[in-house]
Amino acid sequence: FGFLEGSGTIAEIGASVLGIDGQHATAILANSPAALELFPGSAYGKAWLKLLDGSGREIWSLPGGGESALESIYLQPADK
Repeated sequence: FGFLEGSGTIAEIGASVLGIDGQHATAILANSPAALELFPGSAYGKAWLKLLDGSGREIWSLPGGGESALESIYLQPADK
């Protein structure tokens, strides 16, 4: 886990803000209330991130495949 795994400007900005690896990111995020409040929890339901059209109909959502937010974010192998 780390934010400098990719190359390019976006990866560099992410790494400078969120930390270059898991240790740094944990230290930063653990002391940032907003970051912790934005993590999806059970109250969000399965589709915790949704894209809706103008009439409110769901076009796309995460996670896909019926997995929960816990499974799709926190329980992924390190190489994924």
